[in-house]
Amino acid sequence: MDHKLHPIVRVDADLRSATVELHGCLTLPATTALVSILSKGRSLNPNLALRLDLSHARHIDEDCLMTLHLRKEVAGSERSVDADVDALIDRLGPVKVTLPQAWPVCPVEKAFAASRRRELGV
Repeated sequence: MDHKLHPIVRVDADLRSATVELHGCLTLPATTALVSILSKGRSLNPNLALRLDLSHARHIDEDCLMTLHLRKEVAGSERSVDADVDALIDRLGPVKVTLPQAWPVCPVEKAFAASRRRELGV
């Protein structure tokens, strides 16, 4: 399976806010690209209200959360869909992060688990 980032970047006309919405896979190699995209957004205006929306991600590797200084526990079931997390990502400053309500699992891992269950007859 090909893990691609698929970010959508929205910047308001006044350069006061920007949103990076992720629809692809957030893997460790892609985290570097994502931070670069966020950094370019921040370079437009140092006071830019920067938002990272991970709620539509296909899947998120847990290692990426440590790189972004986020924790999976934040995405617990008691959280509402619209809940945001304030994060300080290295060299970027404050970023509002919207996490998914249900934590997305890699489709490859899901397929592997399903085939393994079939093998075991479960």
